Parts: sequence; C-alpha cells; structure tokens
Amino acid sequence: MTEPTKLFELGQIAAEEQDRQLAQLDTLAQVRERLAQRKRRRGGQGALLVLAASAAALALLWWAQPGSRPLRFEVAGRPGASDAWIAAPEGGLPVRFSDGTTLHLASSAQARIADIDRKGARVVLERGRAELAVVHRPGTRWSVSAGPFEVKVTGTRFSVEWDASQELFHLNMVEGSVEVSSLCHREKRRFTAGERVSMGCKNTPTSVVAPEPSPAPTSSTHEPPLVPSAPTVGPRSPLGLPSLPAASNPEPFKSAPSAQPAPAASTVSPAPPASAEVPEPSWKELTAARRYREAMDAANARGFDQLCNTLDAGDLSLLGDVARFSGDTGRARQALTALRRRFPGDARSAASAFTLGRIAFDQQHSYGDAAGWFSTYLNEQPSGPFAQEALGRLIEARQRSGDLEGAHHAAQQYLLRFPGGAHEPFARKLTAP
Repeated sequence: MTEPTKLFELGQIAAEEQDRQLAQLDTLAQVRERLAQRKRRRGGQGALLVLAASAAALALLWWAQPGSRPLRFEVAGRPGASDAWIAAPEGGLPVRFSDGTTLHLASSAQARIADIDRKGARVVLERGRAELAVVHRPGTRWSVSAGPFEVKVTGTRFSVEWDASQELFHLNMVEGSVEVSSLCHREKRRFTAGERVSMGCKNTPTSVVAPEPSPAPTSSTHEPPLVPSAPTVGPRSPLGLPSLPAASNPEPFKSAPSAQPAPAASTVSPAPPASAEVPEPSWKELTAARRYREAMDAANARGFDQLCNTLDAGDLSLLGDVARFSGDTGRARQALTALRRRFPGDARSAASAFTLGRIAFDQQHSYGDAAGWFSTYLNEQPSGPFAQEALGRLIEARQRSGDLEGAHHAAQQYLLRFPGGAHEPFARKLTAP
C-alpha cells in the first residue's frame, strides 16, 4: 500500500472519530485512546495474516518432503497405475517405487499394486514369484497378498511365490523379518533372514528350512543378488530351494586292463537301433513345467469341450487355471462354469466362483458380474480360504458398479469380520459419516 493511500485512510478515520466525538462531546484524551485501539486492531489483523501465510508455507514445505506424498511407481521405466494388473514377460519385469523400494516380477508372474499411500502399498500376487527389497522408513507399511496368505513387512528383502495350480505359498527371507498370516492357519508366524518356508491350505505340511551358516566375508564389492543362491545339492524347486541330495554311492571299481588284444574292428557297421518314438507331453505335464501356453495348445488338441465334460473336479479346476494363465479368458470361464455345473457343493466349485469373480473384475471390467460371483462364493463358503479377499473385492466391485448402498453394507461386514485386513482403509473410508 502506498504512502498517500495510508494518509488518506488515516484522514478518514480521524474525520469519522472527530464527528463522533463532537456529537458526544468527548474529551481529546478519549479520542486519542480510540484512535490507538483502532490502530492496534488493524495491526492484529495483519499479524494474523502473516501467521496464516507462514502456516501455508510450512504446509507446502511438508508436502515437498519425500515421506509426505503418496508413493509413485514405475513399471519398466513407465508410470504405473494402482489396481492395474501387471503381467511379466519372459525375463521378468522391474517395478520401482519413489521411496527406493523395488519389486521384480519373475517371468509369467502377475500382480497388481493396491492401496498405495505415503507409507507403502499392498502387492497382490496372483501367480508366480516376486522379489522385494523394501526400504525402511518411519511408519513404513507394506504387505503382499498371495492367495489366502498375507505377508506384512516394514523393511526387508525377500521373495514370495504363489503356485495357484497347487495352492502352495513359498517364502525365502534374505534380510530382516516378516509376519505371515492366513485364514487357513490359526496363528501368525514370523520368519527371519535365512529362513525358507513352504505352506498351503489343503492339509499340506508346512516346511521350514533354517538359516544356513553365513559364509566367510570376501573382498568383493559387488551388491549381493536379491535372492542368494543356495549350494547346489540337488534339483531345485521353482523358488530355488534345494532338494535333498541323493545318497552318495562309492565310485565303482575299475577293472584292470585286459591282457588280451582288442578284437579287430568289423568292416561292416552295425545297423543303428530303431529310435523309439517319444510321446508328446500331456497338458498336465506341460502345466507341471509351467509351460501354460503349450499346455493350452495340448488341451485344445485333445478336445477342450470333451475335457470339460469328462475331467474330475480337481483336473477341471486345474484346466481353468491353465486357460487363465495362458491368457484365454473365454476357455477359463468355460472350464470353471463346467466345474460348477457338474460338481455342485464341491469346495473347488465354490472356489471357482471366486476365480470367476476375479476374471469378471480384472479382465472383463464387468463389476456387476464380479460382485455377483464374490457374493456367491461368500454364500457357499463364508469361512473359506478366500473369504477375506472375496469380501474385500466385493466392496470394490459394488462401489465401481454404482451400488453404493451395497458397498457400504459390505464394508461394514468387512470391518466386523476382518479388522486390520488389507481392505480396512478402503472400508473405513466408505463407512465414514
């Protein structure tokens, strides 16, 4: 404000006060006191404006700090979108977060980044292996959901694998510790660096490998790999766990050299042995080798429709997984609906409803159909191994389909049944007054 403007406003104030005092016959001292009070009030308002501006500047500085913004991530160098499925090609796929955390999806693995905020994110691993190196910061909150299993972590390095066809969960710890929980296991379990674990829900015994002794330090300055290689003692599982070594046999005795001269070579070459015809591997053998596209080709060659009408419940469920993993959504729906039609009441039939819900949600973006399938699974198996994930996905499906009342009801049910679950923040947001 310029000096003439200030003088003009001061003159107006003095004139107003002079008229008021003349009307009330106040003394000159009273006039001066009122003028001083008016100036103090104007100065107080200025101070409030200065304080407000300072608070805004501090808020801007706070927002500029790395730990105050929601995390961002890149997939193979390109900006990633939360809740979008990421499918890794041959050779794997790197995912990098703005806080320095890294995620590497192995070949053919499929995952999505959900519930991302400034403290961390939830990685939903549908199939395959993922390797993570989580950077620890105050308040860090990361988790990995793999089938009915959930891994909670603050800052560590580990790899996790979900074998959907066998419903087996594998964990390989490199650094730090994590907590693993599941609806099919009563207690939560903590695993530390060097431990490896394999577990499932179908009465599969839990296998834990204790940490190996640390090797002697070397002078190498190279950064160690994310998943250290174990000693080669036998065939390895897909996670790299060594099998038990075969029994060592003593070296066979070598026969002494014969004193007899070697027979003369025949001038007539013997006929080569007839080569036995090697049968083509079946679709199940190709599935066991994780060659899903080839397994799907073999199933089609065998007659996919016939397989849907003749396979038992277990193989029919496996056939649906093969179709999904090969990218043939239509065939996957055909196999899973055949499973439900032919084996009503079977637990695998109920599980196929959950899988059909995921197909409708993730591949077809048909959120109304997805909500129907998730509801079907929860009605058939309210305490099944996928109940927590199904109820959480039901909230999302109803909300995206526009059924806000249904989403609100599902969110209330989720908070009652699964407090602290992966969908709790989203459920609380929908139920907030």
